[in-house]
This record gives sequence, structure tokens and C-alpha cells, in this order.
Amino acid sequence: MFTKEDFKKEFNKNIEFLKDKLSKIHSGRANSNIVEDIKINYQNFDIPLKQLASISSQGTKTLIIEPWDKETIQAIERAFLQANLHATTTIKDQKIWLNFPSLTEELKIDIIKQIHKYKEEARISVRNSREEFWTIIQDLNREKKISEDEKFKLKDSLQEIVDEYNKSIDEISEQKIKNLG
Repeated sequence: MFTKEDFKKEFNKNIEFLKDKLSKIHSGRANSNIVEDIKINYQNFDIPLKQLASISSQGTKTLIIEPWDKETIQAIERAFLQANLHATTTIKDQKIWLNFPSLTEELKIDIIKQIHKYKEEARISVRNSREEFWTIIQDLNREKKISEDEKFKLKDSLQEIVDEYNKSIDEISEQKIKNLG
């Protein structure tokens, strides 16, 4: 038998997915989350940047990436270009300086589209989780492990939680858009 906590545990994964994706979007401030998981081709392996370099910020618009192996500088720069970060790279003193521009209206529109894409992915994930739970609930009913009344109580409870999580997804996404300025 499911409880609301069982449902919430599953739906929390969707919220965490969304928050993780949104934390990697440039929104006017340089943030190491934006680059730390970018995969760098290092010795024929794709390795996250955070395992190959230290990442620090200088002011609100600049990240400084200092690779531990100086031979990776070109591979890191290439990965940044492929990641379409909307930032310029400068190499000096065996470090990569990643400068994020102020957000233009055009860039804001692109970022908002990206936020909406992640928001929709999270909503689809919630919907898929709901369908999985509903299938299990129906199976339990068919196997006579729960009554018809219990089935519909669980369905109502499930829908209530789905609505709550969809509202959270909307709020998180809208807050990210507001932070764009």
C-alpha cells in the first residue's frame, strides 16, 4: 500500500533534476555550477571539469579555471566552445578565464526557452511517475490486494501530490526567470 510519502519520495527526484539543470544555466552571475559538470575529453575519456581543474570566481562575471594538468587547457577550451556557454575564454598564466557577458535581451530569450524546456521535461517526468504509480495501484486492485474504494482514494491522493509538485516546478522555473533581471 502506498502513502503520500512514497509518492513524494519519487516526485522529489523530479524537483532535484530540475533544480540541478537550472543551476547550470548562466543567469547573470558567474557560478561554478555552470561549468563543473562539462565533460572534457581527457586521454580518450569524458571526465567532468571538476575532476580536472579548480574552479573559482573573480567578481560576478568571471570564472577562473586552473587545470591540474596544463596539457588539458586546449581540451577544456574546446569543451567550453561546444557547450555554448555564451561566454568568452581567455588563456593566460596557464589558466582559463571565462568571462560571462551581461545578459542581452536576445540572450535572455534563449535562456528563458531553455528554462521552459527543462520545466517541461520535469513535468513530463512527473506525469510518467504518476502513470507508473497508477498502473501499480490498478494492478493491486485487480489482484484484490486493495478495494475499489482504496484504489480511488490512492488515485485522488496521487493527483493531489502531482498538482503540488507541478506547482513547485512552475514556481522554481518562474523564480529562475525572475533572477535573470
